[in-house]
Amino acid sequence: MNYFAAKFSQLLKKGNEILKKKEVPVWWCNARISAAGYYEKAGLSQLGEIFEIKPIGMHKVMYLWLKNK
Repeated sequence: MNYFAAKFSQLLKKGNEILKKKEVPVWWCNARISAAGYYEKAGLSQLGEIFEIKPIGMHKVMYLWLKNK
């Protein structure tokens, strides 16, 4: 794992801890296609179709349930 991937993983882990303490049931993001693999490895799932955010590029909505539905 490279330095940035390790830091990204730490950031997601800490963020999930904070959100769980605040009893947030789910969080989502617009993930760049190039970064979607990192989110998938962290347990997030894709929702819907791939879409474009101009001028940034192609994205997909990723989400993670922190509580049982």
